[in-house]
Amino acid sequence: MLRSIVVLSVGSALALALWVPATLQAVGDAHPAAPVRSDDAVEWSAGAIESEFPNTQSIDHDIGQLWLTVTNWGCFGPSYPGYQAGCVFPAGSNTTYLYWGTLWIGSIDDTGDTLVTAAWEYDEWPLPWSGWCFLPGPLDGIDDEKDSVRVEQVISEQDYIACYSDTATHETWPDYVGPGHTPQGIEVTQRTYAWGRSHLEDFVVLDFSLKNVGFRTLHNVYMALHMDPDCGHWLDQPMWETGWDDVTGLRRWRAPGDTLWPGGTTFYSDLYPGGIDVGGEAKVESPTDCINLAWAADGSGVSDPDRWHTPCATGMRLLRASNPCAEIAYNWWAVYEWDPWYGNEEVWGPTDPANPYDVGVPGNDDERYRVMSNRYIDPDQLDPVNGSHAVPRETSYLVSVGPLLPVGGDPRHPDGYSFAPGDSAFVTLVYTGGEEFHEDFVVPSGPGLYEGHYDFADIATNAYLAYRIFDTPGLDTDGDGYRGAYVVYVSGDTVWVTGDGVPDVAAAADPPEEEPASGPPAEIGLLGMWPNPCENRLLIRYALREAEQVEVKIYNLLGQLVATLLDRVEDAGVHELVWDTRDASGRELASGVYFCRYLAGRVGGKASFVVVR
Repeated sequence: MLRSIVVLSVGSALALALWVPATLQAVGDAHPAAPVRSDDAVEWSAGAIESEFPNTQSIDHDIGQLWLTVTNWGCFGPSYPGYQAGCVFPAGSNTTYLYWGTLWIGSIDDTGDTLVTAAWEYDEWPLPWSGWCFLPGPLDGIDDEKDSVRVEQVISEQDYIACYSDTATHETWPDYVGPGHTPQGIEVTQRTYAWGRSHLEDFVVLDFSLKNVGFRTLHNVYMALHMDPDCGHWLDQPMWETGWDDVTGLRRWRAPGDTLWPGGTTFYSDLYPGGIDVGGEAKVESPTDCINLAWAADGSGVSDPDRWHTPCATGMRLLRASNPCAEIAYNWWAVYEWDPWYGNEEVWGPTDPANPYDVGVPGNDDERYRVMSNRYIDPDQLDPVNGSHAVPRETSYLVSVGPLLPVGGDPRHPDGYSFAPGDSAFVTLVYTGGEEFHEDFVVPSGPGLYEGHYDFADIATNAYLAYRIFDTPGLDTDGDGYRGAYVVYVSGDTVWVTGDGVPDVAAAADPPEEEPASGPPAEIGLLGMWPNPCENRLLIRYALREAEQVEVKIYNLLGQLVATLLDRVEDAGVHELVWDTRDASGRELASGVYFCRYLAGRVGGKASFVVVR
């Protein structure tokens, strides 16, 4: 837990500990009534602050292996008593990897003023108290009644929707909003998704829709998540000391040995319909290879103060944004001295002398915005370039995305980045865990020495899989004819590298846990297919009670025959068919959703599966 987020005196710490749980459940009658507002203040409210108190709520994603608490006030994983999940990984392990995460949004208005709203800030470094600046209205509770249903093309076993805005001021809600906060007029619709299936259970998707409900035109809008990992033992009252031996960094590539496009590769997208030559260049056009995963973990895998085994890592990556040209920034800070009784602290962040926007530790809204928009990637915390600071410490990191493009805007036009009243934009990120991150209990001396100590295989795979699952490359979900970006190799082969920007999650059932018993099968017909999603190998299992003529055929979403896998007489029993996901001409299938049709005598079956490349 970064102490720069919560720096309290003894009295204020006690007051906060007593006040926060009550606030999240119900606000008591003892709070003073909000003062009468001017017409301007009412205009700011846009209907969101017409009552005395906000309807703050929290709820847990607890269906998969990553348990995460979400709120309707822009915070994630808060670790106060009364929360069930916080951020525990794997499920039920009593090991937590996040103290607190907060949403930031920054912009520049028509007058040139820099405005930044952060979900919760209390004495953030040298900044004045700004309070709870994203707040729900009186009726804006978290909707948790959409479990196991389809929501805007996304299938999730546990999806939550929350609405909140930064339209409140100190005059309207003085108990919550600090006197120095200037609202931007941003309304946030937050959708979070979690799954319990084996190939989807290690991450939670965070989908944000931002709408300008104020009266200002905002320019160059950036959104960020400030994540404060505390990796260690989950207790009823979390111990701040667990965060004092953590590390963070950015994993740029899923497979570090596969970072360049082969010679002769041409990249095509809606911005480059004629194609551009990317041969020999870094694969930044492929989000399945260039994952840009900000990660955090305990430095050694054994967390102080109680030497708790903390073997995993968690991280955050961008999945999509309304601006196809949006860039990310990754910045981190560490606390080196902190006195909880007097609120004294020393916070340090790496800076790039050549980048005037990389200000290290921001001291006001202008500097905070400069950090969000600097498009800079800090070197890993353990990188020797950080000198004496290249050691495990109490740390936090910021993942920023922008500038955001209003839906329907043109990224090639400078005026396209003006966010007028009524405009909307979206950003989707994924927060994922990775198991078996620590191979031993040694802290590497730098990124070049990660091998043998830190294993990124699982967390990098989850970051890669989350992108492909959320928006399948090559799949035209909305039927507008656009399937995403693709590359053509010198051999002529075509590979889709992005989706069409429209979520199309298709989560299929896991394979059976036990093999069918020997002898006559208890069930007949199509028994299952796995792995699903698959990449270049699909196992299809079926069962016959007696010898039959069996047909197994693959069709695309248009009903066109792709391949005939089997058309012959088979004996009674359980059979397995392994397919290399190539069509009848031997070409690899493009990413997308397909159907397997099975027919044996009078017994038939049909099941869908997903191919990811």
